[in-house]
Amino acid sequence: MFPITNPSDKVVGFGARALEAEEPKYLNSPETPVFSKGRLLYGYRLAREGIRARGQVLLVEGYMDVIACHQAGLTHAVASLGTAFTRDQARLLIQVAGTAVLAYDADAAGTGATLRGLAILREAGCGVRVAMLPEGRDPDDCLRELGRDRFELVVGQALPLPEYHFHLARRDVDLNTVEGKVSVARAILPVLAALENEVEREAYLDRFARELGVEIGALTEDLVRYQRQGLRAGDKYSAVGDATGRERQQADHGPQRAAEELLRAMATDPTLARRVSAELGDELLPDPAYREIAAGLVKAAEGPGLTPAQLIETLEDPRARALAAGLLLSDRPVSLAERVADDCLHKLRHHRLRRRLEHLQGEIRECEAKREGIRPGLLEEYLALVKEVKEHPTGPGSQYIGEQRAGSEKRGGQATHPAG
Repeated sequence: MFPITNPSDKVVGFGARALEAEEPKYLNSPETPVFSKGRLLYGYRLAREGIRARGQVLLVEGYMDVIACHQAGLTHAVASLGTAFTRDQARLLIQVAGTAVLAYDADAAGTGATLRGLAILREAGCGVRVAMLPEGRDPDDCLRELGRDRFELVVGQALPLPEYHFHLARRDVDLNTVEGKVSVARAILPVLAALENEVEREAYLDRFARELGVEIGALTEDLVRYQRQGLRAGDKYSAVGDATGRERQQADHGPQRAAEELLRAMATDPTLARRVSAELGDELLPDPAYREIAAGLVKAAEGPGLTPAQLIETLEDPRARALAAGLLLSDRPVSLAERVADDCLHKLRHHRLRRRLEHLQGEIRECEAKREGIRPGLLEEYLALVKEVKEHPTGPGSQYIGEQRAGSEKRGGQATHPAG
């Protein structure tokens, strides 16, 4: 049994841990007028002075993690009460701490909880870092196996928010390939765009470019393009892909940008998410990670409401979680979400038409080269697509994004993307 106290050191509830393999593993007292799990932190009363002295809180997941930390002299450790981290808990912490280090498990559930905690603390105005614990270990395990000194070293080397997102983006990617480099670069662009301090952004651009093995100018160029909400028609290649010197990896940012804006619009308006779900086939969104995020948004819209941070926690693909964190965890909502969504759907449909047209062109050229007859219906389909593309040369709904980009340039190139 774990007595749980309020900030005045009064016992208001209990947590229990099952000793046998039965469910539930943990069980708290029921909610009462004086015991609300989302408004209390385990160990807060004992940790408050330690947090003030350090100016930092160590946020762990479990009761035993808190006890182990305090036994080792790390008296600035607290934990949520077996539930997801909440804004009320964040407000409690920022009264005594300017920064927080999250030391959650490194498994999928721990990663999701970390992303949620990062988002809430950042929104509350608290600086955040992430301690990279060994795989399959929690703070209690680390203190028993590594000792206090090595555990403190791990905590002291905690990653800032941009570096943690970079770690997630590259975790399951081969950086020896052009595709891997472009994939990671795309995942971290929203995070870089969200940085308000130019010196900080420049430092991370330099570090990430070196990690990716590309020129800083290439990554900067992609970031500028991202901030201006898409490429012009002639900008067909990713600068990061070019900078490898190995091949010109085509990266069509137009569909990518449209997909990102569509997902952000869906997150802003659940009703919109339900409406567009029928139009999001397997081929319309250009990336499996985007499709997983879209499916999560639709599921959230159809069921009980989820915050973006809670939704991210449900995603299985680490790359999808990293992309979703950059796209959805923004302090500013999408304005005119329905108009943005319609525009982006038009752009994605137009891109699909162009891709189909290119495929048919290739099929026709192959038949001509082999002196074979063209299959029935091929020419008719090709001509119909040519007509449709000519009627909408830039996509039927391109006006809104064009207006946004023009407005951005009039304001001196400032990004209008909410994450920027």
